[in-house]
Amino acid sequence: MEHAAHGSVASGSVVLVGVDDSANSERAFELALDIGRSQGWPLRVVTAFSFPYVPDAHHARLSESYGVSATQGAQALVDGFAARAAAAGVDVATRVIEGSAGGVLVDESRYARLAVVGKRGRNRFAGQQLGSVSAQLAAHSHCPTLVVPAVPDAGETSRGDEQKPSREPGDNFECGERGDDELDFSGEIVVGIDVGHPAASTVALTAAETAELCERPLTLVAAAPLDAWFPLPARHRAELGRLREQYSDYLEHIADVIADEYASLPVRRQFVDGSPADILAEASRTAALVVVGTRGRGGFAGLLLGSVSRALLGDTVAPVLVVPVRSVP
Repeated sequence: MEHAAHGSVASGSVVLVGVDDSANSERAFELALDIGRSQGWPLRVVTAFSFPYVPDAHHARLSESYGVSATQGAQALVDGFAARAAAAGVDVATRVIEGSAGGVLVDESRYARLAVVGKRGRNRFAGQQLGSVSAQLAAHSHCPTLVVPAVPDAGETSRGDEQKPSREPGDNFECGERGDDELDFSGEIVVGIDVGHPAASTVALTAAETAELCERPLTLVAAAPLDAWFPLPARHRAELGRLREQYSDYLEHIADVIADEYASLPVRRQFVDGSPADILAEASRTAALVVVGTRGRGGFAGLLLGSVSRALLGDTVAPVLVVPVRSVP
């Protein structure tokens, strides 16, 4: 079931946003609306529901009643979001679709420039920890996916929460000054660079485009645990400096690729000795946005391999933009 409001919505530059009736979905919609309003991109607001299994004909009437109620409730939900988008001057269309929420959003992403979804939801977009819907969409979307994390519940902790700044996802969307701390990325967009991966420049250029649209500086971050916690033989330690230079040289190469297309964009480079998942999760405490690819190798291996991108999405404080990487050698 599809409805349009406030003009027609063409495919191509559409912002797809998956909604339910959770607080995290509300935050995802507000961020999608901000993007649509600032860039002049229309919204497509989508929700999905599934009918319960009916084991025999005796319960068929119950199933039919549920279907009518679910459809009406879902339509009322997206109509409410659509009214808010139209009031903000943003073109909007809505869709209520029977089916798996994750699969529905993956299909809808074929016609979008950006997909936005909350990391956790309930009812139609229910999930635990990362959330099944956001994980499926981030892993299989045909366009970049912006995952908006939930604000932790009272008493809920994750890695390093005792030192984590108190803020809601997206709070840091006004540019700020970077502090002296190595992992302070206040006001910046951070992109995880998988050194040597053939898609690294693609992910970096998507991050650069986003940074330019948002008028924010970009930081290229590579990480590897080169300096192990256990003592290394002297002959191995002598190689560490050369290895760090190789990482730094690769980041400089990616910066040059970006400069060819975004000459005026402020870009800095940073190699950090440590676990890539830990480093990006730490960066998300202060960054406005963290950008990663879906697949990779080595330091920034991706979601479909169950590695760093998944770990980041489970721990992040900031929104995360996941860029599809379709071919990996």
